[in-house]
Amino acid sequence: MNAKYLKKISQSLLNLPTLPTMHAKLMEVIDHPNTTHLSLAKLISEDQVFTARLLKMANSAYYGLNHEVTDVKHAISLLGFDQVRELGLGMSVINQFENSEVNLSNLWEHSGVVGGVAKAIEEKYFQIKGNSFICGLLHDIGKVVLVQYIPEYIKVLAVAKEKKLPLYLLEQHLFEVDHGVVGAWLGEKWKLPEQVLNCMRYHHNILEDPEKSPTLFCVWAANHLVKQIIPGKSGCWNQKLFDSDIEYLEYWGLTKEEFESWPQLYSSDADNALELMRSLLAK
Repeated sequence: MNAKYLKKISQSLLNLPTLPTMHAKLMEVIDHPNTTHLSLAKLISEDQVFTARLLKMANSAYYGLNHEVTDVKHAISLLGFDQVRELGLGMSVINQFENSEVNLSNLWEHSGVVGGVAKAIEEKYFQIKGNSFICGLLHDIGKVVLVQYIPEYIKVLAVAKEKKLPLYLLEQHLFEVDHGVVGAWLGEKWKLPEQVLNCMRYHHNILEDPEKSPTLFCVWAANHLVKQIIPGKSGCWNQKLFDSDIEYLEYWGLTKEEFESWPQLYSSDADNALELMRSLLAK
C-alpha cells in the first residue's frame, strides 16, 4: 500500500505545471544589477492581478502604513525588491492550485500567517531580515499536493483531528514520507531556493537540519505558535512539545517556559498576517 501511495504522489507531482513565465521574468529583472524601481514597476504593471496584490500587500495592516499606496513604484520602494520577489514567488505557487476542487483557503491562510509570524520572529528575536516569510508561506505546500491529488488524504486529516495525532507521524506511517518531503519534491521540480526546500523538508524533523538554520527555527516556531493563536486551519491538531522540540529550543537559547509565553508576544503579528493573506487570496 505504501508503494502505491508513493507512486500516486510522484505521478501527481510530474503532472503539475511549471511556474509561469511572469515569475521567471520577475526574478530575472529583480536579480539584474541595473534594475530600478521604475523598470520593475513597468514589468509588474503588465500583470493586473499581481499589481492588485502588490498594492493590497503595501496597504495591509501588516505593514502599518498611515497613508494609502496607489502607485506600483511607490509600493516597490516601500516593500523593497526582496519582499516583491517573495510575493511574486508565493503568488505564482498559489496560482498553480487556483482551480482546485478542494477548498484550500484554510491551508493557505495558515501558511501565510506562519510566514508573517516567522518574519516577526526573525526580526525581533534574531534582529535580522531574511527569507522567513516565503519559507513560512510555502512550508506546507506538500499538504496542498496531498489534498488535491490523493483522495484518501482527507480521511488521514480526519483521523489526525479525531485522535489528536501529529499529522506528520500519521503520514509517515501511511505513506513512508510526510508532507514536508512531498513539498520538497515539488520544490525541487520548480527549482525553488534551497532555503525554502530545507524549511519544507525539516520543519517536522528539525534536528535533522544539517545547517542549523535560524530561518528554519523561525518557521518551526511560527508553525507551532500559529496552531495555538489561530487553531484549526493547518489540519494538525496536536500541539504538544516533544523532547526533540525542547532540545531544539535549548539550542537556540530558549527554555520551554519562555517559548510558551510567545503566543501572546506574537498574536498581533498573526492577526495582521491573517488579514494580509485573506486580502491576497480574495478574487
